[in-house]
Amino acid sequence: MENGYPDTDPDDPSKYLNDDFLGWDVCNYSGPVPTAGMPGCKLVDTDNTGTVVNAGLYCFENAEITADNCGNSYLEFAADGCSAESIVGACTDIPVEGDYTAISTGYYYQGAVDTNATCTDVRGTYVQ
Repeated sequence: MENGYPDTDPDDPSKYLNDDFLGWDVCNYSGPVPTAGMPGCKLVDTDNTGTVVNAGLYCFENAEITADNCGNSYLEFAADGCSAESIVGACTDIPVEGDYTAISTGYYYQGAVDTNATCTDVRGTYVQ
């Protein structure tokens, strides 16, 4: 601890700056984190209608993701993978179905809503 603040560690995604910029908080999340080098697929609201729940707050990864199979009106290819910052939950073991081209792990970020329910909807296992 330096100057009364917790030490920072860029390799530890459980530490993040809080939204109020009052100091460092330690997130209670202790589940899986994105795999380095694994491509990701981000949920987005490309037409800015606000109708895509958790747009910008959910990303999933699997080794089969490409720019060709992750690119429609609500998904955006993330060649560098999903972010490890501000994760609040994960959805593991998502089976192959729909947008999921291989067994996947999805990550929910700070601000995401109904995370457990949306994970259940895609038949994954929710981890917080």
